[in-house]
Amino acid sequence: MLAHIHPLRQPNGTYQVAHRFTRPGRYGIFVDHTPPGQPQTIARFQFTVAGKEASQSRELVSATEATASGITAQLRWNEPPQGGRDLQVAFDLTDPSGAPVTDLDPYLGAWAHILLVRRDGEEFIHAHPIEESTPALSDPWQHSHATLGPSPSHIATITGFRQPGRYRLWLQVQCAAQAVTLPFDVEVAPSETNSLPPAPEPGKTSPIFVSQAGYQPARLELPAGEPVQLQIRRTDAQNCGSRVVFPDLGISQDLAPGATVTINLPPQPA
Repeated sequence: MLAHIHPLRQPNGTYQVAHRFTRPGRYGIFVDHTPPGQPQTIARFQFTVAGKEASQSRELVSATEATASGITAQLRWNEPPQGGRDLQVAFDLTDPSGAPVTDLDPYLGAWAHILLVRRDGEEFIHAHPIEESTPALSDPWQHSHATLGPSPSHIATITGFRQPGRYRLWLQVQCAAQAVTLPFDVEVAPSETNSLPPAPEPGKTSPIFVSQAGYQPARLELPAGEPVQLQIRRTDAQNCGSRVVFPDLGISQDLAPGATVTINLPPQPA
């Protein structure tokens, strides 16, 4: 059972949600938030919903296909899921006749939401689709929070895994004002290597680290009129920082998981 909820801010500064649990059992809550002045954080809570649980057959979940509310999703990976790599995951959506779905509604600010949770609950990933061909976007891999363009029948995103293991993946879309959740099972193989490239060299500009929390530090003050060398290290694959872009300078650099890249910035005016 999965529920994706955005809380409502209360007058006293707290956030609240109302949710009805349809069956008892053990539940976990993942709270994805960014405290003021701090990086993005995921808080985890576990609790039990009381009640008499009816006997139910074990849910059978496929690794490649799911159907709910008249929508069938076919899941495809660009390569077998493995830890420590950037992976493209894509879904093709069809209706009962086999025709592409063309009537999705934006759902919570995006055409779709992709959530992955490892079986032990220790890893949580929340991703949004990427726009591959919308002319209004200068970066073709930008997350589509704006839901530009017509309703898509193809959903794709880039994600990665820190740890191997079995994950449950949920694709969530909305059609006719109804949220539709499509579950999949994912088996992630261990990384081929546990070694990481060297960390940024000392004596240069302060190193920049890219992780699930974003860029750290998020702001740098650099001297005007002098060339600057940045060393940026992406700590692992479980984040969407696969590329750093300086549009005004015409610089775009891929960031491989675990790698450190050097970017030379030309002198900038004061």
